[in-house]
Amino acid sequence: MLFRSVSQSRYFFGKVSNEIYGIQNEVKAYINRLQDENGIFVSTSDVKTINDRVESLKRSGVWSRFSLGFNDVDADAYLTRAGVSNPLGRCEVIWFTRGMKALDLWRSMVCWPLRNYQNIGTGSTVYSLGGLSAFNGTTVNSPTWGINGFNFFNTAQYISTTATSNQPMCIFSVHRINDNTSTSRLWDSIAGHLLSVTTNTLTLQAASTTGQTVGTISLGSWFTSQVEFNDVSGNASLNGAVKTTRNFGTVNLTGGLRIGSLSVSQFGRECSFAMLLNNRSSVELLHTLYKNIS
Repeated sequence: MLFRSVSQSRYFFGKVSNEIYGIQNEVKAYINRLQDENGIFVSTSDVKTINDRVESLKRSGVWSRFSLGFNDVDADAYLTRAGVSNPLGRCEVIWFTRGMKALDLWRSMVCWPLRNYQNIGTGSTVYSLGGLSAFNGTTVNSPTWGINGFNFFNTAQYISTTATSNQPMCIFSVHRINDNTSTSRLWDSIAGHLLSVTTNTLTLQAASTTGQTVGTISLGSWFTSQVEFNDVSGNASLNGAVKTTRNFGTVNLTGGLRIGSLSVSQFGRECSFAMLLNNRSSVELLHTLYKNIS
């Protein structure tokens, strides 16, 4: 599943031990370290949720395929910077970071985890994660934080960043469109719109000069989109489907990436995750990684 709820039961004080039946040793070690070093006390239900997730990831082979685990200094630095205290949110960030490193994409990427429990979750700063550089975002016109990400429900709401890139480049994101009575620009920049859904259609389009169809979405359903801008050799994929070749033109990403749009209304749109990969094309397994760990 792409989207899961976060339990809010009472905290578990003290060490996780064998008294909690069936909890794996690496889960116990991480929870105990989280409590000892960070002062974050974890509920028994969250311990079980994390353990169940780890068991599922191991059974599916995803754990070994992406070299997942609980230790990563870069993820820890982000979690401290963004003040993330939710135990499951912290685990998901660590697993995603390790997965991107396993794919050799860490140094080429910057992303914005947009669910409130994976980021600071309040205020106007949206912390970035990635080895490319720090590109913290700033909310404009007050889109709202939520458990599923940001809700863009009014005119010209967006997240402003200073991230730029030349082609080849890749943008990957997770969205839900609940209202298509006006155009939604999911990504844009000074150079033009990068991803949009036009008025009264369910057609997802990407463009740096002229629109190219990525696929057809379903109103009210979450979807992942992966668009790789590389002139006539560009390609795109919706929900991890086989990529189709697209000509996105030669325009580069200048003036700072916007998640949303300065100039177009954004009624009824939600975004859980956004990522830019600099100077990369033909990137595999992003959908598989995100789908399984977030």
